[in-house]
Amino acid sequence: MTSFLGGLVCRDRSKAAKEYQRRAFAVMLCYVGCVWSVTRMLHAHHFTGAKLWCVAMLPAVPILGLLAVVGLYLRDERDEFKRWMTVQAILWSIGITLAVSTVVDFLRAYGAMTALPPLVEFLIFWGSMAVVQLVLKLRNRVKDDE
Repeated sequence: MTSFLGGLVCRDRSKAAKEYQRRAFAVMLCYVGCVWSVTRMLHAHHFTGAKLWCVAMLPAVPILGLLAVVGLYLRDERDEFKRWMTVQAILWSIGITLAVSTVVDFLRAYGAMTALPPLVEFLIFWGSMAVVQLVLKLRNRVKDDE
């Protein structure tokens, strides 16, 4: 069991994976800072119209940056299998996020619930990606006798 958990947590990462982690951490810090700044700005200034739209779009910039970081990882990773696992995780995460969004939209349309709070879809996507990557690693791990 110890070697199993060690293999999930302390694995040898490629140069591309290390760079991905560094870039993703930097972009996530920017995202958190952006959301915090925009929230404070909107509470202080109560923008309306075009200004509100422009300020509300700012947190989307780091989200696009995070997708660019994943794209850079896919470009830089030399191991085809690792790239394929990442692509599968992305596809599953998109599907999960769209499915949840569809259910919530229909529940809202029928008056059964209100809108989800901000960041929920972002968390659903990246959280499901982490879970899917873990499931794929467990599914594809090599048995001890092989």
